Amino acid sequence: MARGSGKAQPSSVVAAELAFNRTVLSKGYQKAYETLALDGARSFDMRGEHSITALLKSADVSGLIQQAKPHQIAMSCDGSVAVSAGRYIPSGGKGGSYYRIWSLQADRSYRIELEFVTPDGKPVDAPDIIETDVANCKESDAATRLSKFAPLQAEMERDAVKFAAKVHQGMAADNSLGWFAGHATEYDRDVLVTVFRNGDWHGALGEVTEADLAPPPVPVPLKVEQ
Repeated sequence: MARGSGKAQPSSVVAAELAFNRTVLSKGYQKAYETLALDGARSFDMRGEHSITALLKSADVSGLIQQAKPHQIAMSCDGSVAVSAGRYIPSGGKGGSYYRIWSLQADRSYRIELEFVTPDGKPVDAPDIIETDVANCKESDAATRLSKFAPLQAEMERDAVKFAAKVHQGMAADNSLGWFAGHATEYDRDVLVTVFRNGDWHGALGEVTEADLAPPPVPVPLKVEQ
C-alpha cells in the first residue's frame, strides 16, 4: 500500500479497519460499532437504509459487518474523508462486498459514517496489496473543485428524484472527495465515490445495481381456496 502525502494517510484507515475486526473478535460486533461508528452512522443493505444504532438493537443484524477485508481506499487531500472498499463477512452469513465512509475526528481518529453492503455468497479474501487513490489538490483551489463538481451533483440529484431513492451524500472539507449512496429498491441501489485529480473529477470506487440487470423474480404459486 502506497503512503499518502501530507495529511492524507490511507494507512490510518487500514488501522481503523483492523481495530474494528479485532474488537469484533474480542468484544463483539456491538462494541466494535459503538467504538468506531459515529452516533448517527447509517447502513445501506439490500432492505434499504437504516440507522446502525437501530440495527444493533434489532433482532436482524444480517446487514452488519463481522469482519472486513479492505481491497481499496480512496481519500481526500486533507484526509477529512476516506472510503474503504472490499470484501466482508456478515453476521451469520457468507461473504459480500462493502463500502465504508470514514470521517476524520478532532483527535485524528477515523469513525464510520456510512456502510453500503451487498451480500453475494462469494469467498472473502484478503489482497496482497491494498490499492489507494488519494485526491490531488495541486494547482486547484476548493472553490474551483466544488464548481466542477456541480454537474455531477445535479445528475445524482436528478436520478435520486427519478427513482424515489433514499440518499445520503457528502463532501470532504477541502472539496476533493465526494460520495453518494442511494437505495430505491433491492435492485435499484448504488454507491459512488469520486476524487479530484489532474484538474477534474474521476470515479474512484463504486457499485451500481439497476432493475434491468436484476435476476427475474421467483414465481409464487397461487393459493387456491378449497
